[in-house]
Amino acid sequence: APDAEKTRQVTGSRLWLAVCLHDLILESSPLAALQEPAVIVDADDAYVAAANPAAQMLGIEAGCALNAALAMADNLRVEARVTTSEQQALRSLAIWTRTLTPVVSIVEPNILLLEIRGSLRLFGGAENITQALHKQLARRGLSARTSLAPSAHAAVWLSRHDGSDVRDEAQLSGALRAVPLQVTGWPHDLLKRLAEMGISRIGDLLRLPREGLALRMGRKYLRELDQALGRAFEQREVSRLPEERVFSIDLPSETDKRALLIEGCERLFAKLMRELRSQQKQISRFTVRFFHLHQIASSETFELLMPTYEQRHMTDLLIQRLERVVLPAPVISVELRTGELLDLHTDTPELFSDTGFSHAGQHTEDTGMLERLRERCGPKSVFGVALVSDHRPESAWSVDKVRQMASACHGSDTQLSPWAGERPLWLVPQPRSCDPTGLQIEFGPERIESGWWDECSVNRDYYIARHTSGERLWVYFDHRRRDWYIHGAFG
Repeated sequence: APDAEKTRQVTGSRLWLAVCLHDLILESSPLAALQEPAVIVDADDAYVAAANPAAQMLGIEAGCALNAALAMADNLRVEARVTTSEQQALRSLAIWTRTLTPVVSIVEPNILLLEIRGSLRLFGGAENITQALHKQLARRGLSARTSLAPSAHAAVWLSRHDGSDVRDEAQLSGALRAVPLQVTGWPHDLLKRLAEMGISRIGDLLRLPREGLALRMGRKYLRELDQALGRAFEQREVSRLPEERVFSIDLPSETDKRALLIEGCERLFAKLMRELRSQQKQISRFTVRFFHLHQIASSETFELLMPTYEQRHMTDLLIQRLERVVLPAPVISVELRTGELLDLHTDTPELFSDTGFSHAGQHTEDTGMLERLRERCGPKSVFGVALVSDHRPESAWSVDKVRQMASACHGSDTQLSPWAGERPLWLVPQPRSCDPTGLQIEFGPERIESGWWDECSVNRDYYIARHTSGERLWVYFDHRRRDWYIHGAFG
């Protein structure tokens, strides 16, 4: 009896909020906004997983056979289900819900489970928490059923069923009696076996002897039933989510003035910077979303060359972006979403230096210029050049990645060939044949014999030569073709 009383006290001290995204398959797909009928099917299934509103008006629903759906609509669009987009939407919402409570669990494929007992006083009650959650769901274009219950299993089952709430543990048994067994997520074979016995609801299970239930169901599912009723302790593992931050602000009225939008974003940047500095964190990616009254939200993502924690730098990038972006409608609210928070690493400043952290100064002077150029000219128009470990000149370099480009500003540890100082910076796109009689050799040869592994092997002798016209050229003799070629020129 004392153990049972202790279990009731521990279970009763919790309050779980389950969020069931019942239309996640459709709402995470672009098919939801189509005017023509469209359905989503599993890759290995012949049944409809979700149907958009146009298809539902024709009588096509989830669970309908694909052949029957095709017979109902001649112009039916069929798309394969993409579970990655669903998981991304679910995880993104889970990250945001950490602003409500640190205890967040993901119940695949479409449920979030939040323990909110410790957040009731902070937000002024469960109703305010639920209201904030539904407001965020509406911004994301997601619909959900939410349920409150003292046990996690009960909250999940009720959210799958009708979205009802149960605050008192003593009322759990009565609230779950009418719930169908399909919401438990138990194996299909077990549910079918129970259905053959005339057991279709949780109340039917509660009328049977426990020992008989254990033999027919197994101890595992009987324990889940006890946990849902608050009779057994339940341990829920908190889902490990990337650490991100989300801030939002509602504007006083609709506006398309850049100055007001920038002012609103600066307030969000200021909130973020205060939190980053208090936790010694920095970010390398952030997204600003502009919400419109009758349009889909506009989103602008910024990929930084190096992590930062400077508000001025983020503001400068935003101003540059807004100069070349046309928003489709006036803005009513703004949201700032960071990428994953990174640990702040700085170089130790000199004892008598007043420049502060050298890492921050390098970011402002070097990479700041590169990022502003990328905002003005486009990210694909500004890039670096990286060395490749290959002796062939045409294969010894590549267009550098965005992340690596910043490191070039601060020096590189890549070892150059001892011949690098004798090579020109300008190479012709394709080596062209030349007449060696007009060349005067000044330096060489440099033998390059390489590339046997990729079927592009070369056997060349390179020379620095002066042409009769006065040009200083980089030429080579191809031992396989027995001919001379110009490969580059010196300035």
